[in-house]
Amino acid sequence: QPPKKDEKKKKAEAKPPTLINGLTKEEISREQIEDHVVRLREVLDREREERNYFQLERDKIQSFREVTDRKHSEVKAELKNLEKAIEDDQAHHLVGIKVFKQKMKHLLCEHHNTVTELEADIVTSTDVLEDEQSQLEADLYKEMMGILVEMQESSCEDVFKELLLVQTAVRNKTEIQQLEKEHDNIMKSVTCERELLWKSHFGNLNEDIERCISDAKELISMLSRDTVKEITALKLFLTFVQLQIEVEELQSSVPKKIDIAQKQADLSLMPLEDELTALNDHVEQIQAQLHALISAPNVDQTAVTEITHKVEVMSPADPAPSVRLHPQQAQCHQMSPSSMGDQSAGDTGRFENRIDILGVINMIQIFTLFTHIAESCDLPVTS
Repeated sequence: QPPKKDEKKKKAEAKPPTLINGLTKEEISREQIEDHVVRLREVLDREREERNYFQLERDKIQSFREVTDRKHSEVKAELKNLEKAIEDDQAHHLVGIKVFKQKMKHLLCEHHNTVTELEADIVTSTDVLEDEQSQLEADLYKEMMGILVEMQESSCEDVFKELLLVQTAVRNKTEIQQLEKEHDNIMKSVTCERELLWKSHFGNLNEDIERCISDAKELISMLSRDTVKEITALKLFLTFVQLQIEVEELQSSVPKKIDIAQKQADLSLMPLEDELTALNDHVEQIQAQLHALISAPNVDQTAVTEITHKVEVMSPADPAPSVRLHPQQAQCHQMSPSSMGDQSAGDTGRFENRIDILGVINMIQIFTLFTHIAESCDLPVTS
């Protein structure tokens, strides 16, 4: 079997791949495609601007052409008006000529009538008629000469008007041609100047844009430095304000704590002061008994000397270092060292009371020794 016709058909040729900067779509990267798109957009914007510019120029040319056409139509209308005025003058002149001819006919008729009258009256007054006729002839001659002069003047005026019309028509034609030539030259020069101005304007715009970008970068750098300095200064100011607030809070809270500690110390020292007064009374009694024991005749003097030696050893030379502060008072002194001078008077009284308590304790110990001595010597001891 012969091959089919469909198999003989050639395959359609593959379309050539679109190239972008000499590269295919598979070879070019996305960034290059975006740059190519941006470039094409810039070219499109430029073409649009040029199209708008040429459209504006075309509109200006059309407006100028419309103005010239309007002026040309106005000149034509003026010419038509002049032609109409000339025609009106010619018609008026013809009417005047007709009136003049009628007047001439009327005068000729009158002249003929007068002549006939004079011929009728010539027999009676030939001299008078001759004089009158001569006068009439002179008057008629004058009138005829005046009419001829008027006719010549009117014809000269008509000719002059026709010549003026011809001259104005020729002058208008030459002026229109010159205006068209000047308009073409002006449009060519204007287009060249506009192209040069736009080129210089675009160059200046590019320079201004670059200058503005550099100025903006400098301003941004200066502003960033200033903002960093201001932020650091604000941070330091905030820390300083916080420290001031804390110091004010501490200054307002420390006197209250000192007052509370002083009140607690006074409350804790009240029972100790009562005990101290009782011990002072008891010590006075013990001292009286000691004097009584020492003055007794049956007391061993060696034992008394030993007791006095022990008392000297037991009694401290400087009782003040052995005194310890109350914990709350120590806390108050640690919290407000500046208030030591204000509280010195009350603290010295309390320290003396504590020293008296220690002396009472020592006296009690001495009293116990003497009681042992008195028991050994069989002496009475009162409590």
